[in-house]
Amino acid sequence: MRAIISNEWIKLKGHPVYPILILVVMGLFILVVSQLKNAPFMGSSQDVEGQTFASLGLFDKGTILQTISYMAGFFKYIMVILFMHYVSLDYRYKMHRKQVMEGWSRPTTFFSKYLWIIAFVIIQTIILYIMGFLLSGAGDKSWSDYLSNPIFWALEFLALMTVGLFFLHLTKKSGLSMIILLIYAVIAEPIVAFRIPEIKAILPLAQSRLLIEAPFQKYVGFFTGEAYVPPGFPMQATITTLLFIVAFTAFSWWRFSKTDL
Repeated sequence: MRAIISNEWIKLKGHPVYPILILVVMGLFILVVSQLKNAPFMGSSQDVEGQTFASLGLFDKGTILQTISYMAGFFKYIMVILFMHYVSLDYRYKMHRKQVMEGWSRPTTFFSKYLWIIAFVIIQTIILYIMGFLLSGAGDKSWSDYLSNPIFWALEFLALMTVGLFFLHLTKKSGLSMIILLIYAVIAEPIVAFRIPEIKAILPLAQSRLLIEAPFQKYVGFFTGEAYVPPGFPMQATITTLLFIVAFTAFSWWRFSKTDL
């Protein structure tokens, strides 16, 4: 393990643009969330006119973890694309072949890049908890009702990441795999889920999106007149997302194990 980390660290230092860009995006996220607390809530309803995100309760005790976890989802595509491009460098420079020739096993070579992905997920999840506790306001809701939301963000990110890596290992081309991922995640799957809601259970990203409900969902009633019903713990979406993460990782490994390095 130490040799793997050392080797990957040397490669990462050779491409400093990736950690720099990741830190920039993470810093931008922290800045946006910090400034959003007192930003005016844009809405046409008189019930929300002149209200800020904080005054609407989105930054209240507990609820803030849902708010910032949902917001972090808007940055996930940038992070996934950065990681996909970084992983693609091993294909571009034939690093997989070199590592196998040096005595690395294929599983070790395949999973070596996952070190950085897991490290990022852990760090970002910790940041979500820290920001939640630092920026939270008053409120009578329990922290325990929302403590799982940063974990749900992590699962949502990993679901998108594993689908993206599957396309990357399938095509071996970073640009092509990114285009396929964006078309699938932003256009194709949402359209299918909307047209045929009965098959949402077998759509990986549709399930992961159910993990964190939009924190302002309860204010939709101001515009639609529908009563708000709290979603509760998304047990089915959580289990299904975990299964899809495992499945797409297995698909990627199957493709990698059969490919000519």
